[in-house]
Amino acid sequence: MKLLPVIATLVFALSLCNLTGNRGTSNTNSNASNTNNANSNTTANANSNSSSTSSSSSMSEDDKHKLFQAAGMTKDNALILEVSRKIGLLNSDNTPNDNFQPFIKSHMDWAMKNASFVRDMNDPQKARDYAEKHK
Repeated sequence: MKLLPVIATLVFALSLCNLTGNRGTSNTNSNASNTNNANSNTTANANSNSSSTSSSSSMSEDDKHKLFQAAGMTKDNALILEVSRKIGLLNSDNTPNDNFQPFIKSHMDWAMKNASFVRDMNDPQKARDYAEKHK
């Protein structure tokens, strides 16, 4: 029974990859598009990354994982993306940044060590309440 929350967390992390367009073809298209708009994206990303870093830097790693888990359990795509940007996993255009993969990897370990919290967030309304309060 302990494996169920871990599997749910893994499914959530994989679904987030699909939300952000983290697939081979779309990445290629996105990169080509970013190359064409390098000047405007550079300015936007620099501003977004600095604000994203400052808001996420005040949160502990544990709080980031809790918020990420709660948002994912709501299955609300807009909330998941908002939280992922806030905790510094996505750029302003919702593409994964360098923090994304290490965080997802560490989230699996975190979920196994915090199975009680993961179970508590199995109720989508309870998860939404937590995410809305802590985002």
